[in-house]
Amino acid sequence: MKKLFLASSALFMAVSCQNETATGIDQTSEMSAVSSKTPETARISLEKSIVLAESPKISRLGVVYPTVGNQDSYYGVRYGNTRVILDLQADGNLILKAVHINPDGSAGLWKDLWTSNTGGRQFNIGRALVAEADGNLILYGNGYNNTENYWNAQAGTGGVVQNPVIKVQFIKVTNALNTGSPKYVGKLILEGNGEDRKVIGSGEFQI
Repeated sequence: MKKLFLASSALFMAVSCQNETATGIDQTSEMSAVSSKTPETARISLEKSIVLAESPKISRLGVVYPTVGNQDSYYGVRYGNTRVILDLQADGNLILKAVHINPDGSAGLWKDLWTSNTGGRQFNIGRALVAEADGNLILYGNGYNNTENYWNAQAGTGGVVQNPVIKVQFIKVTNALNTGSPKYVGKLILEGNGEDRKVIGSGEFQI
């Protein structure tokens, strides 16, 4: 009887192992995988982003003469009565801002979303923001004069990037738990090789 019991136990264990292998279940590794998850990796995002509008893509941005009052003269994108613009100023600062547009096209209230913090320099309307062939984005003090660059996005690859450009996006972000109060985000994006490479600057605003 004892031998029969041992034989039955051995047979049960063999069948159990075969079933485990057949179903692909490895309890040890499964438990290890579950225990390795953190709240951050397990969290489900409740936010949904929609690009409402996107600017034309450009490889070079110059200074808009300071006396120009019409905000449509600035590079950026418009949705409703709000524009997200990228303003290269003659004092050397680069600013991404959200601007409310008055009926006559002039600027109303605005909010700075991001800045390069490079202002306070000598007035020069020849300044330029250039998307370079190596994928970097550089501010030049006087056009393409390589000796006068004073800011860069540190995005160069050391090689050649096809079609390096910048673009501005007007984005709406909603939360599944509070769909009645969306927030809006403006982004300055550096693109190359046909895909987004780096978000240079961004910020939230209300419309």
